[in-house]
Amino acid sequence: MRYILIMLSLISAPATAQTAPSGDRTAPSDDWQIISTHRPVDDVVGRLKTGVASGGGSVVAVVDHAANARRAGTRIPATVLVVFGNPKLGTPLIARNRLIAIDLPQRMLVWRDGGATKVGYLRPSTLAVRYAFDADDPAIVAMDRALSKLAANAAGS
Repeated sequence: MRYILIMLSLISAPATAQTAPSGDRTAPSDDWQIISTHRPVDDVVGRLKTGVASGGGSVVAVVDHAANARRAGTRIPATVLVVFGNPKLGTPLIARNRLIAIDLPQRMLVWRDGGATKVGYLRPSTLAVRYAFDADDPAIVAMDRALSKLAANAAGS
């Protein structure tokens, strides 16, 4: 019975995220790295996929949420999730704490927000805290550098 009460309280808890003027939910500033660009979403996604491949990684999946929404009879602005990985970066972390595998391979979200395209990802330092790695762990630092470079190149910065 206690379990049911706890679950009901979680389900009925009010959302506390603030809404940005564009209607997007704001991301926690410490957890996300977000870059803006004038480039179209498709261009940014293409540049991201090329960057992943040229860096020795592989794209695992591309999820076009706007296309999925259209199939469901709903419209949302362009929103694409790119799932990718590089075993040289992720495997050392998984070997030390397999629970991090739920957050790997990495993901970047590319979406249209008003007149700009955004590229965002969860900072590796957030994963370090979540899975008890040191923030200066060489694998975390390498992942941070790789994601930063990928996002900047995809955005054309």
